[in-house]
Amino acid sequence: MNEITSAVGVAHPGLITANDIEIMNGDYEARTLGGVYGYKDGWGELGPELAAGITALVTAKPAG
Repeated sequence: MNEITSAVGVAHPGLITANDIEIMNGDYEARTLGGVYGYKDGWGELGPELAAGITALVTAKPAG
């Protein structure tokens, strides 16, 4: 899960959105998970403050 999180470019798996995941539709076409299932923009996403807080916690350097 850490490798997927890193590939998507977020700090924690909970920050992956439906628009970060693409599903292959045939040989050459990819659609986002949100597009396939008709999710509205922002559906299931954390708010920006919570996302920033999680990112800060996960990326913080240990004290010392």
